[in-house]
Amino acid sequence: MVMRVSPGSLDWLVGMRFYLTGEQGVGGVIKQRPEDFVVEEISEQDLNSEGRYLIVELEKRDWEMHNLVREIAGILRISRKRIDWAGTKDKRAVTRQRISIWDVDEDMIDRIRIPGVRLRVLGRSRRKIALGDLHGNRFEIVIRGARNDGNLEGDLQRIQDTIRVHGGVINYFGYQRFGIQRPINHTVGELIVRGKLEDAVRVILTARFGTEDEAVERAREFIHETWDLKEAINLMPQGLLIERSMIHALINRPGDYHGAFMSLPRRLYRIFVHAYQSYIFNLIVSARLEEGLGLNEAYEGDVVCFRGENGFPDVTRWQVVRSTEVDAINRLIKMGRAFVTAPIVGFETEIADGIQGEIEHRILESLKITPQDFRVPHAEEFASKGLRREIKLPVDPSFEVLGDGDVKISFTLPKGGYATTVLREFMKNEITPGKGFEPLRG
Repeated sequence: MVMRVSPGSLDWLVGMRFYLTGEQGVGGVIKQRPEDFVVEEISEQDLNSEGRYLIVELEKRDWEMHNLVREIAGILRISRKRIDWAGTKDKRAVTRQRISIWDVDEDMIDRIRIPGVRLRVLGRSRRKIALGDLHGNRFEIVIRGARNDGNLEGDLQRIQDTIRVHGGVINYFGYQRFGIQRPINHTVGELIVRGKLEDAVRVILTARFGTEDEAVERAREFIHETWDLKEAINLMPQGLLIERSMIHALINRPGDYHGAFMSLPRRLYRIFVHAYQSYIFNLIVSARLEEGLGLNEAYEGDVVCFRGENGFPDVTRWQVVRSTEVDAINRLIKMGRAFVTAPIVGFETEIADGIQGEIEHRILESLKITPQDFRVPHAEEFASKGLRREIKLPVDPSFEVLGDGDVKISFTLPKGGYATTVLREFMKNEITPGKGFEPLRG
């Protein structure tokens, strides 16, 4: 029996409206120290002794990836566009992953001396590492200060048992997709899709939640009240690269809000529309659960995908479930060989048939949005054709009680899976966003 989250909580407002487990959570906090959140990428990159791309293992502690890439590029005196990676990891964490650097010699890596960073050359490749070039990630996460009323281990065991019965958790897009300190990414994405680029830029520059440093909050308030960007650039701290890039672009070309977005790296400016698509996906999955449709049962008209060679769901291998196939598909689902999917809506999305199609239509109508809107004709760089995503995140977490209310949770996820969607089942902390949050319709 799924359990509803509290309306008004951050989970509710980004579309994550249910827990799969009905047991009481243990509370606690994560990321008190970077070492409390360890992530290791499971890579699929082929290595050899040739090729123009140098493949390097990167271990970083408490570094945001885009800032670190800028730092490495500066030391090597190369464009940051020559450095690529498969997935962006958490900042406040210890993470290990591969990066590719085009046309550099191995001995150049020895020049890089950055606190909290280790680099190890693995080999070379004829192709760069691209976004998504990984199988998954291994996590070891410490929850500190868990509620310990004498039955902590029993509470954890009951949650683990429920997850194992289902073979995973709800595959929601997690908090990081929308912004931790300022959950605005999907709001900005909606404005972009609707052609309101000026409003989107203003949200990025001025939205305040009382969660940032005082200097940042003051700078945002100043921009909101004056729109004096020439003075604002002096107030905006150096570390806020997105805001500073957009302000510089608008100083050079006042009123060019499209150009302000284009001043950002492609990986960054596309985050916003992707976040809006993620919000819609979360709403669709929540609505399915509210209708009583489980994670492990397909219905006529559903779209399912199949297990790939790496053991994880492969959304490129899919089919529509016909009435004569329902029983056979559900047998495959029970064996872990097939998975029900929902759409990440884009301009190529075809709405499903049956009750799940009615749900998808209802959500899109409530948002007053259509798949064709994601062509974004006024700003084609943001266009997204959409794809499918499995509604269950297959995971088999283990736990260890460390003492004093501290717990270590370990698990492996396929690429695209969010560790926070696993942790939220154990913790069930419900955060209420600051008053600056403006929820979307839905």
